[in-house]
Amino acid sequence: MQLSTRSFSLKSLVTGIVAVGLVSIAIVIYSQWLVTRDFQRNTLFLRLMQTVQQEVATAHLWFEEALGGDRYISIEDDVRAQVQAAQLLVGAAIQGGATPLGEIPPLPEARDNLQFLSQHIGEFDRILSERWEASDTTGIIGGEIVLLGLLALPQMLRLGYDKKLAIGTICAGGSLGTIIPPSVVVVILAPVADVSVGDLFVGMLIPGLLLAALYIVYIIGRCIIWPEDGPRLPPDPSDPGLLEKLYITATAMVLPLFLIFAVLGTIVLGWATPTEAAAMGAIGTVILTIVYGQFDFKTLHASFLKTLQVTAMILTILLGGTMFAGVFVALGGISAVEGMTSAANLTANQTIFILLALAFLAGFVLDLISIVLIIIPVAIAIMRKMGVDDVWFCIMFLVVIQTSYLTPPMAPAIFYLRGISPPEITLGDMYRGVIPFIAIELLVLALVYFFPALALWLPELVFG
Repeated sequence: MQLSTRSFSLKSLVTGIVAVGLVSIAIVIYSQWLVTRDFQRNTLFLRLMQTVQQEVATAHLWFEEALGGDRYISIEDDVRAQVQAAQLLVGAAIQGGATPLGEIPPLPEARDNLQFLSQHIGEFDRILSERWEASDTTGIIGGEIVLLGLLALPQMLRLGYDKKLAIGTICAGGSLGTIIPPSVVVVILAPVADVSVGDLFVGMLIPGLLLAALYIVYIIGRCIIWPEDGPRLPPDPSDPGLLEKLYITATAMVLPLFLIFAVLGTIVLGWATPTEAAAMGAIGTVILTIVYGQFDFKTLHASFLKTLQVTAMILTILLGGTMFAGVFVALGGISAVEGMTSAANLTANQTIFILLALAFLAGFVLDLISIVLIIIPVAIAIMRKMGVDDVWFCIMFLVVIQTSYLTPPMAPAIFYLRGISPPEITLGDMYRGVIPFIAIELLVLALVYFFPALALWLPELVFG
């Protein structure tokens, strides 16, 4: 009977180890597939952008020839203005007649090319809008960095800004969506850690804003000490005054702030649970599309399908994480780790340091989802046994994995920007440019560690 029990135990142990290995491999493969798919989509987006830029330049040659060089007005550097202006020009020039540049004759030899260009620019504008809106409202960093790189990087380089400062600002600023709500990462992290999404959304607000504020302080301080890194623009008489600029900014922010309040404001004020706030955000988005005149049932149907796909993806990821954690716990993994920490006489603070250091090092070679699913199930169980606050640890963990966007060789923020940067910017420039911002992120981590109220005060105030 004793032999049978031993055989059964050995068989269970081997089966459990194989199960854990298979689940871990599946999680990593699935996460890498998500990264590869996102990279391929961004590659197609960049190719489309380059094609449109070339075709816009060709169309402008036609306009310049038809209108005469002295009447030719170049398109603005801003990508959004570039696309909109090109769409207006091409649409008017297909039949001939008035354009924003003046009267233009019909161009029958270019009619087919112009029609193709019109469709191409329209598709580009649609993708640009989707990426801008998705990045702003979900915390997905790929679209943010690509758009910031398209809009800001050419201007900063043209005005003589330091290359490393410009690159670091775009990469670090574009990746803030992870630590400033709303964030898709929190939606994945919270169920894995069995922590309230609302607690994390509210708790990450102060550290996220503190991180953004320190970025600003560093940039301003650097430009004061080394003015050549960020030269001041000479005053332009045509520029609007300060009050007018503030008015333009305020009016442009009214509707986006309404959507932010519909989600985060209702949670912070205690008017809605996170699930109810998500419904408020969906309703607010529909209202905004109606206000902007962009609502149609085809888009609504596509939004339903996209929501279903994203929800299924997140639940599949959570299923893998739950399987991994369940098998690990069932095999006595938590007890084994506790025994190791007890044998090593590790305190709670030393254990926190080791776990966060592992997450930081994992960020060099693994994507964010893999880090969350592999480390959090084990780490959160150990932290609870040691009496460490779940929300506090998760906020520190979010600050640590924020660095994974900037730390090579993985560094997705750098590679997103590399795809659209000019050839004179090298990977070496990019790696050196993000180092000060990684140091600032570690500074914020230290502040949250030594002053837990930065992460815990607001959730306690809101939720009691």
